[in-house]
Parts: sequence; structure tokens; C-alpha cells
Amino acid sequence: MKTLQLVVRFSIHPGKTDEFKQLAQKAFAVTRNEAGNLQYDYLLSADESTCVVLEKYDDSDAFLAHVVNLGEILGQMLAISEIAPEVYGNPSEALVNATAELNPTVYSYLGSK
Repeated sequence: MKTLQLVVRFSIHPGKTDEFKQLAQKAFAVTRNEAGNLQYDYLLSADESTCVVLEKYDDSDAFLAHVVNLGEILGQMLAISEIAPEVYGNPSEALVNATAELNPTVYSYLGSK
């Protein structure tokens, strides 16, 4: 199965929530029409200290394109938060290498329908 799902948890630095929200809006605008981007949802905790992003892509190439599209915005997000990405699926070697700095936890398919 080529489909990839991601759960990305951002722990927002104190006092940076409004800035993070603005960056999230920019990310939506940049990624609105990405080919192969099947889901891209931001969810904010009640105390606005944590944002969880739920993502789903057709394949590793679609996710790699997303990472390139978000480059500068993601860098700005990382400057005001800590990130804990989880990848569900079988990412390509190119994707693993491109995201190594983010230290994602990868869960590969054991079986699927």
C-alpha cells in the first residue's frame, strides 16, 4: 500500500499561539491544491498549547512535494514549537532521508485490507 498517513504534534512555545495560527493559515493557502494531498486538518487543544495535524497522501512523492511546498513556513513553525511527527505506512527511502532531521516515528504496515 502506497498511501501515507501522518499525525504531526506541535507543542507551541508559550506566547506563540497567535503566530502559529497565522502560519497555519499560510500553510493552508500554500497546500490548498496539492496533487495527492487527501487530508490536511489542523486541530488545536483547548488550552491552545498543542496543535495536531492530521494528514493523508497518495504516496511518498505527494508527501515529499508537500514538504517542499511548505519549506519556509515549516521552518517558521519549528522556530516557535517542538514537533513530534508520526508516519503511518511504508515511506520511500527518499522520504525517509528527506525527513530524517525531523526524527519521525514510522509505523509500517503489518497488514492491511
